[in-house]
Amino acid sequence: MAQALAAAVVQPALATEHPQDARQEWLDEIEERTQLHRERRARKLEARAREVAQYMRHVQFAGEKEIELRTKWYRSRANGSRERFARVASCGTEYIASATCKSCGCVHEVPVGCSSRLLCPTCRGRGNAKRRARFRASRLAVLDHARKRGLLRKLRKGGRYGEKFLTLTVPAKGLPHMARIAACFAAKSYMARYLRKKCGPWGAYHLTFEWTPGTELQGHPHFHLWVFSPYLPKEELRAAWRHSLEKAGVPADHLKTLVVHVRQATGNVDQELVKYLCKDFVKTGDDGQPEYAPPGMFAELYTQIDGRHLCESSKGFSKLAPISKCGDCQAARYVERWDDPPPALFIVEIERNYGTGPPGQEGALGV
Repeated sequence: MAQALAAAVVQPALATEHPQDARQEWLDEIEERTQLHRERRARKLEARAREVAQYMRHVQFAGEKEIELRTKWYRSRANGSRERFARVASCGTEYIASATCKSCGCVHEVPVGCSSRLLCPTCRGRGNAKRRARFRASRLAVLDHARKRGLLRKLRKGGRYGEKFLTLTVPAKGLPHMARIAACFAAKSYMARYLRKKCGPWGAYHLTFEWTPGTELQGHPHFHLWVFSPYLPKEELRAAWRHSLEKAGVPADHLKTLVVHVRQATGNVDQELVKYLCKDFVKTGDDGQPEYAPPGMFAELYTQIDGRHLCESSKGFSKLAPISKCGDCQAARYVERWDDPPPALFIVEIERNYGTGPPGQEGALGV
């Protein structure tokens, strides 16, 4: 944290020209700036794979096939770290997977993407649509349960439960860009403890990370939260977030202008909660081409959030979504389609047929 606070932020000027391949040039510069970080992460994952393999071989006396299966996760993540930008460049252009229901034989074709929510707008949209669908289903289940238990009655003893939408920010004044991102994630665990205590056994919350370049191009990391709980005063929420940031190592002098936005959640809260992970362009120019965020700033964002959990929910919240079924034969176990709004339904027992594609592409479907 101390190193992050001392880090200097280099913000190159925005490009004013936007050729057709402007985005690829922008990605190439970010690739170059993050190369060292991605190689270090890949080597760390490979080292962990060797440690797990050695433990299984000499302590558990496991066979080589079992060892290979257990270490596959680390090796595939290492390859993904090195090949991230190459996969983004070829996303959705050549690779199609077919999902076949073994119960009724219906076949669904799905384009295999790179699954990079940070760098690929197409996969970002698919992933966000899927997360919105799961959040909507879980939220409706929470509200239905609360209605049955009488938690929504105005005269309920202990206070009526209600939905709130929160935005938690970090003041930009005096803090470098990387320090603010690090502070967000360091403070998240402390804020989650407060929310669990206030929500109680019948409440719930869901938190997502979001980043925008900001009006002054200083970077604006923040959290959006949906909270279902009894009444929470705004000043109490502000004090809890301030305390969380102080516990994360942010000096109190930097928190004088701390802002916490609180309002009642509406029916389309999922659109606000899961809007976009990152806004990689600042505005659209007169020629219709987007002006992208400074590559140096975006590379800092990549190195800070790579490998982190960008969403968090209260215990059991994500498991409340109903199980989907095959639309033709109603077979159980499933894979959700990425349509919005779902659930458009399709199966679980999947037979995958892939065209030629780069190694590790099989994991892109999440099936």
